Amino acid sequence: MDKSASARWGIDRRWFVLLAVLAVAPFAAPAVRAVDYVNDPLTAPDFAGRGSRGGTFSDSGWTVTGEADAVWYEIGEALTSGRVEYTVTGLSLATSLTGVDHDILTLYQAPTGMAEPVPYSPFFRNNDFKVFTRIFGTGETGRPGAMKLELAFCPRGEPWYHDDACTPECDRSGLAYGGSGGDLGWDAAASYRMAVAWGGERMAFYRDGVEVGVVPYPGEWAPQPLRVRLGSPRHDGVYPGQAMMPLGITIRDVLIQGEPGARTPACGADAGTDAGADGDADADVIGPPDGDGGGGEFSVLADVTAASWEAGVFPDVTDLNIEADEIGGPVAVVYLRFPAVSGTISRAVLRLHTRPESSAAGGGGRVCAVADDTWDETTVTWATRPAVGVACTGSVGSVDPDAEVVWDVTALVAAGVRVNLALVSNDLNGAHCLSKEAGDPALAPRLLVEAAPGVDGGDGTSDEDAAGEADGAGASEGGPDAGTDADAARDAARDAALPVEEAGGCGCRAAGSFGPAPALALLGLLALVVVARRGRRG
Repeated sequence: MDKSASARWGIDRRWFVLLAVLAVAPFAAPAVRAVDYVNDPLTAPDFAGRGSRGGTFSDSGWTVTGEADAVWYEIGEALTSGRVEYTVTGLSLATSLTGVDHDILTLYQAPTGMAEPVPYSPFFRNNDFKVFTRIFGTGETGRPGAMKLELAFCPRGEPWYHDDACTPECDRSGLAYGGSGGDLGWDAAASYRMAVAWGGERMAFYRDGVEVGVVPYPGEWAPQPLRVRLGSPRHDGVYPGQAMMPLGITIRDVLIQGEPGARTPACGADAGTDAGADGDADADVIGPPDGDGGGGEFSVLADVTAASWEAGVFPDVTDLNIEADEIGGPVAVVYLRFPAVSGTISRAVLRLHTRPESSAAGGGGRVCAVADDTWDETTVTWATRPAVGVACTGSVGSVDPDAEVVWDVTALVAAGVRVNLALVSNDLNGAHCLSKEAGDPALAPRLLVEAAPGVDGGDGTSDEDAAGEADGAGASEGGPDAGTDADAARDAARDAALPVEEAGGCGCRAAGSFGPAPALALLGLLALVVVARRGRRG
């Protein structure tokens, strides 16, 4: 080869390398900046960023001892793709999967202003980003041992849970069953590495590295903050003995990874204009209702403390005192009653004022619903106190003397009936607040409500529970029904909209148009052929 030919081939070789890179690059896996957010052996009671309730910790992991046991984490960043993994032992239809629904892993948007553990309804039940994996137990006739992944995805903005039904244009929900929808086979002696992963418009669940099922969705699923919970708010006494954590299982080695990005905007909003997505420091601060739409400020009708150390009625009628014992059990509970509110309630805020004495400081506690509307503040004792419901707000933590304390109680207030609430603390040193008998009406308990008078508030059933809860039967995600296929109607409708799934659970989408990446690859390969022929002629 002469010098000119050699020089020409040297140039061609450089072009050859460049074109080879162009040909291969479209097929290369994109670089993902995955971050480990949680890597928890789950062997010690204390771990930074983890909360828990119930169960026992040992070198083997965290063992479930109660139906409502739970472990939770919060990820502050929006993860446009991510993965949650854990190892579990003890799963068996003979020993632990003996209920109807066992929701071992749940993912959801942190409801505005609500700390864990959040009550089931509406904060989880109607959550805009709800995801759960469920193993059906022996109480589910026809499919014990089956497993499904369900995505209830309808992003509508603050407070990220909504009672009204999702509109079709905003609904991105779906579900998938593992395998053919039958028993996956569970051995109590085996260890299973379970995972849920999302990104690239698909959410999938895995067992021992094998994809069990996948749910496609448009856009990006990226709540912020993200709550990850082993267990489910639905286990919190909603359907005792039926919806529950599998007793006796042990979970360990929790890994949460993800690629941070932008939070999913509310449906119809542009990214970056979503309420609360810009890091506004006031986003979660509860201010007074604006008073529009027929709401207003309601004075307390009755308020009283019931204390375990008093045999009769609490003697100081000016003092609303909450206390707990050494293990967090309440020993003093405050009961409040407010008048009925008309119209559709869009927001309700409870305000109390702590006493001025330094001893009034302490744990502010949480507010819970009370179903009993017959109690009398002049006769309530510890022995006759009304039962406290399971629907509660988050705790406000420690409060100072002579300070206003605020709870968002929207979920606990229903239109048309008097409002009965209980203030409960798990703090050995609970707070003391002023009652209506303390003398200053401005500092007495108040309920501030935003409402639209005369407008039907809807049936309050936005998700898959609607059919069952309307008549008390409890359907789908909703209620176990001791043998009937509670999910059938909803599953049939959603499955009809999903791609056909093979036995392995693939919910594959139809191929799209011939995109730019394959076209670029084809162009690069064609150029390689041309360069190679030129090289041979030289």
